[in-house]
Amino acid sequence: MRDARDASVILAEQGGHHIEDVNESFHILENFHPQYIPENVWKNLCAYWNTPKWKNISACAKENRNTPDANGKTGRHTGGSIGNADHRRKLKEATGKDPSWLDLFMKTRLDKESKKRYFEGDRSNLHFCSETARQAHDSYMRGLSEKYGDDPTKHVHDVDVWNMSQLQRQKGTHKGRMYGIRTADSQFLFTGSLSVGGDSSHYVQNEEVERLRNEMASMREAEAQREARDAQRELEMEEMRKKHALLEAQMTDFFKQNNFSGNPPQRN
Repeated sequence: MRDARDASVILAEQGGHHIEDVNESFHILENFHPQYIPENVWKNLCAYWNTPKWKNISACAKENRNTPDANGKTGRHTGGSIGNADHRRKLKEATGKDPSWLDLFMKTRLDKESKKRYFEGDRSNLHFCSETARQAHDSYMRGLSEKYGDDPTKHVHDVDVWNMSQLQRQKGTHKGRMYGIRTADSQFLFTGSLSVGGDSSHYVQNEEVERLRNEMASMREAEAQREARDAQRELEMEEMRKKHALLEAQMTDFFKQNNFSGNPPQRN
């Protein structure tokens, strides 16, 4: 939805408005809906985004995004809410071949412009979302060179090299999952195949958790839209009640001014 709000801001500014703070401008943006969102749906969304509840959620999310890592950078991940399995599938559909682990890592750790250049074949001057991501990449590439030689065409993406390089980067300290690996089956990320042995069930469970999280996110968005529609209906009902009360007051005033009692006239 951020892209939709950005598109609305562009339309509003083209219409002569100056938008400084999106969260304080929904009363303007509601009149500038992106072409791919129906006007009534957009107005309902803006009405919801303009509530204190949503503004508080947005402020908390912004604060979390702006909290810098140990190296002063705020970016953590640029792959969105979908899991690595979905990224692998989408990359395979786009390129026609199984993506490497490095492709997956770059897909989720480069900024937008560098990501575009990387998948077009330009691997120079790439910018990562954080210093941690850059260090992780460089440490891994050094590990591959040490194991397979300096010729990158002979490098084989290797989960053991990744794990060792990240341990070395972290000076041997490690808690929880290894950096960059969100699934219990790391072998799947490097080869596209489930591990032989007991890890496959853990992987399936983990991917199921990610799928459920994505479904929950979709449900929250649908709930937000429903609340927006309910809020819009309530505003319309309130407007109708006000008009009804005003009409009754005008009728009462009219009868008083014209000495109408509402009873038939009496004959002498």
